[in-house]
Amino acid sequence: MQAKSLRLLGAMSLCVGLVACNSDNSTYRIGVSVTGLLSGQSVTFLDNGADSLVVAGGTSQAYFERRIGQGGAYAVTVGTQPGNESCVVTAGSGSNVHSETVVSVTCAPTVYTISGTVTGLATGQSITVKNNDADGQLVTAGGSGTDAFSFSVGVPYQQTYAVTYTTTTFVQCDVTNGSGTATANVTNVTLACHATFAAGVQGI
Repeated sequence: MQAKSLRLLGAMSLCVGLVACNSDNSTYRIGVSVTGLLSGQSVTFLDNGADSLVVAGGTSQAYFERRIGQGGAYAVTVGTQPGNESCVVTAGSGSNVHSETVVSVTCAPTVYTISGTVTGLATGQSITVKNNDADGQLVTAGGSGTDAFSFSVGVPYQQTYAVTYTTTTFVQCDVTNGSGTATANVTNVTLACHATFAAGVQGI
């Protein structure tokens, strides 16, 4: 009887030992690798909708405080975008975690539009407006006295813009608010045109 009890106790001990050996309590870090975040900017990330992580410009890699258990899942998203930039997470979610995981994030400056109006052209007269000596937009007077233009190529945050014009007719234009640094959409560029004795190229 005693021998049977000992055998039963040994079997129970072996079973408990096997369960312990098969249990994996390992946890792993989830991080982000950020490129393109400007100095002075910051972005907030969330993992599984919580556990926020704030990354400042100049930081290339950071980790969430909460670790993920063996076989668990993660889902990294942007909680708060940086001002004047937009960050995109690549392959931000996964399951069955079994090692440290770092998610790639790319940030890029917000791109702003440059637009304005031309006044003073006689009906049928035209000028070509350019931004940074490119992206030429032909503006032809329609008879209303004011004609709008908008450049098709925007200007990234903190980059400069400079509006100029060319004409083959006898027109000269005075450019107002034609240059600066883009921190928002620019809508107040004006070209006040009038007849002159020579055609040419004019700047800001």
